[in-house]
Amino acid sequence: MNTRATKSIRSYQARVDRALRPATPITTRELPPTLQYRIAPGSRHNIVVNTDEHVHTGQTLVAAIADGPASIHAGSSGTITCKQTDSEGHTTIEIATDGYDSRRFKQAIGDKFRSMSSVQLQQLFHHNGLVGLGGACFPVAGKIAALESKPASVLLVNAVECDPAILCDRALLLEQASAAIRGIGIAAHACNAQKVIIAIKNDEPAIHTAVQNALEKNPVENSSICKVAADYPVGYERYLFASASEIPVPENTHPTALGLISFNVATCIAIAQLIDRGEPLFSRVTTVHKPTTGAIQNLHIRFGTPLNHLVQGSDTTLQSVAYSGLITENLPSRRTATISPASNCVILNPEATTQNDCIRCGLCADVCPASLQPQQLLTHSEPLDAKQLARHQLDRCIECGCCDTVCPSGIPLTRTFQQAMQAIHQQTLQIQAAERAKQRFAARQNRLERQSAESQAKLARKQAALTQRTKQSTPSADPRKQLLESALRRRSKKPKTDNTPPPP
Repeated sequence: MNTRATKSIRSYQARVDRALRPATPITTRELPPTLQYRIAPGSRHNIVVNTDEHVHTGQTLVAAIADGPASIHAGSSGTITCKQTDSEGHTTIEIATDGYDSRRFKQAIGDKFRSMSSVQLQQLFHHNGLVGLGGACFPVAGKIAALESKPASVLLVNAVECDPAILCDRALLLEQASAAIRGIGIAAHACNAQKVIIAIKNDEPAIHTAVQNALEKNPVENSSICKVAADYPVGYERYLFASASEIPVPENTHPTALGLISFNVATCIAIAQLIDRGEPLFSRVTTVHKPTTGAIQNLHIRFGTPLNHLVQGSDTTLQSVAYSGLITENLPSRRTATISPASNCVILNPEATTQNDCIRCGLCADVCPASLQPQQLLTHSEPLDAKQLARHQLDRCIECGCCDTVCPSGIPLTRTFQQAMQAIHQQTLQIQAAERAKQRFAARQNRLERQSAESQAKLARKQAALTQRTKQSTPSADPRKQLLESALRRRSKKPKTDNTPPPP
């Protein structure tokens, strides 16, 4: 990474650091009037609530099905006012909150989890909605199941917030380090981890102290703390494994295939809350930035909270929204968007940028951590050329946004690549669907031909049998002649009687 690119990215860090001393505490956001949950089309799920039904906080709205998404739970008590599916297949469930926040959680398990098997814990996690809170939202149960019942050689706890705008994990470790360590121990038991590594940035001594003190009070077997560089994007799972555990993960290989598994700090805390309090996942801590006012907050927010509920007064016009940090693309304004498990950071109304043509400066290639050629990917993304994008390895893009940060033309490269990958994915799905339809048609044709051939063979066998019987039988004679011959045969078989009269 060249000097200019490094300076550009680290300027974001300096910008946020000025607002971070002292550390931003976690505050609880008040309940919104409504909570909205949007379910993607095609996902395997079972909606278990109906319109006008009253629900409690933590009550299951969408029950999980094996190998499907994790369950979804109500973020507050209230009444279901909407449950409808649009033309695109998205299902929306809306809760009108009642302000009481009445809760009915399941009974806490506590230390009884030690007697539970990995499969039992996976089912518990899945039905209580536990997903990764680092941004990917991959179901916790699915991640553990990918180990295929094999012990994990390394459990990596990702406490590295390499993007300067993401501060929620930092706040969680400073305020809830004990809960984090408790969750790490439970996660280690669930995946039978042989070794536990807690990765922390090397410029966070306060976090290191908090985690070390929590480990001393509640030790986790075979655990250690590893300090890693604070350079972006070291928090990306593949790079963090190589940096913290010195185990490289080859391209196109999932870490679980190597016996490696990682969890975010917030995910571990959610695991501890489920085991110790019976609390399913229905909220998270999110870092909210308001560039127009300079405010930075770590808010504890319920899932389904609309983004416009985070806007107070006229401090922002919500012209655009950026997720997952400052080093990312800006998305169009969506007042209907809501807080989800992926919302680790939300930036309201970030600074607008102007877009010009690519000047082929090469800075994007210099900063790309995956050693790609973003300018070539851009050329083949508009218009879409799937073969060339595959040739230039678009699938290796980790969507870190470094290229966006250094681009002097303000081109939203990451968003362009995301759209290209989505388009290619849709094309792949269409090709696969067409291939499946072709295979079904060919199978049907083969079945019909086979049935026709079998019918013809059966008919031929019947005809052959009839012909054979006909050949073996005597040709039919005149019926009257047959009757006469039959009568003569019967007469010839009768004994002769003497009709001579006896002598007088």
